[in-house]
Amino acid sequence: MATTVNKFINSDVFSTATRVYDDENLTIVSADGFYAFNDQYRNQLNGELGPLVSCPSCDPAPPPGGLTCSTSVPGPSATGAYTLEINTGSTAADVGAMVFYFGSGQIPDGILFTFQGNTYNTLASPQNGIITAPAGLAVYMGSTTGDGFCGIVSGSPYNSAPSNNAYVYDDATNNWASDGSKNYTVANNQLTLFATDPGRCAIVIPKVTASGNNTLTVEIFSPCGSVWGFDMGHPGSCPSALSSRQASFNQGSSLVCGNSEQSIYYNYSYNSRGFPANSPSAPEPELYNFVFSDQNGQTPLAAGNYTVFASAFNGSGQSIITVDSNGAITSTSSCASCTNKIFISSIQSICSTFCDGTNRTISLQKETLACDSYLTVASGDIILGGILAPGFYAYAATSTDTQTGPFRIMQIVSSGGQNEVSSILECSGGTCIFL
Repeated sequence: MATTVNKFINSDVFSTATRVYDDENLTIVSADGFYAFNDQYRNQLNGELGPLVSCPSCDPAPPPGGLTCSTSVPGPSATGAYTLEINTGSTAADVGAMVFYFGSGQIPDGILFTFQGNTYNTLASPQNGIITAPAGLAVYMGSTTGDGFCGIVSGSPYNSAPSNNAYVYDDATNNWASDGSKNYTVANNQLTLFATDPGRCAIVIPKVTASGNNTLTVEIFSPCGSVWGFDMGHPGSCPSALSSRQASFNQGSSLVCGNSEQSIYYNYSYNSRGFPANSPSAPEPELYNFVFSDQNGQTPLAAGNYTVFASAFNGSGQSIITVDSNGAITSTSSCASCTNKIFISSIQSICSTFCDGTNRTISLQKETLACDSYLTVASGDIILGGILAPGFYAYAATSTDTQTGPFRIMQIVSSGGQNEVSSILECSGGTCIFL
């Protein structure tokens, strides 16, 4: 049951008040939350009361963020600022990545997400890639064919919004309700325009804990009155684990096929409206997907190239994805096959052990990340495959042994979960010397 308390409002009636106060002098603004009177309630957010809603039951105060992330939200065409609150769940199972899609069309519209004290404004267009704005500001997108509308022009330093009407989404009526006014402006560094409609743009918001505030606030700004679309009515938008693929470690600039050494996680398809994690229909990673090292979408992959292995149900094979500093895939290509092979022995803790005359087999086939031949392996190279214990390994151009064929010795160290060659040596007079 809700608690009855004494509060004060700046109006004679609850329906026309704009704020709830703790004192009769109206100097102490009450905490944000739901306030009810005579079987009606209003949500106070950022010190401002939202629209009046009739209570559906005897309990006047519904849980915060009553709109769930599986609800369909209509996109109106009127100018103004639109706010909706999404309840992302409060149980231990309600964690994961939240994937949302926004489409502005040709005429610019803006969007900003706020969740658990952080703002999010970096989206990816399926045709154009990353769209973003300075931290904490809404990102506006559209096409150059629509940039003349209502004074939003590419290159202008500052624009006054032609409309400050404000609306809030009422989950009780599944429609937008008037919420007074909101002043907003559009600066040049908030606006990204393309030759055509940027399409259905994706954003990934991580949720790693269900403790604290679980309400996601979405603000959409439509200064020109265009019809925009906000997409959250599909499996990808609620907190859930991202789809995964096996991939290599970061290959830097190398386009040579690497070995499967880690799982990477990525957001859903732009066109197929998403799939649950590990679904048999889940698409392969595609251009401008965001890619992460964790299933919650918290840590983007570092910039570089990665060999990605196709899923078991979507065919076999592998390809190279190039990831930028935003953690987005900027290109995909077939990876080059490495024709150079080397062979290594079992480990020895002391290099000179290989020089004592005992015959030791060199038969385990390996490749380097740079596709080196036997004679070109050098310090700093990465040996692909499973993790090797740090120590010394004899290596050769063919499957051989330490008495039959020529060989060298490499020292392997562990670096970032990879097998890094720290030095190259060879036997001389029963001891090891550096090459």
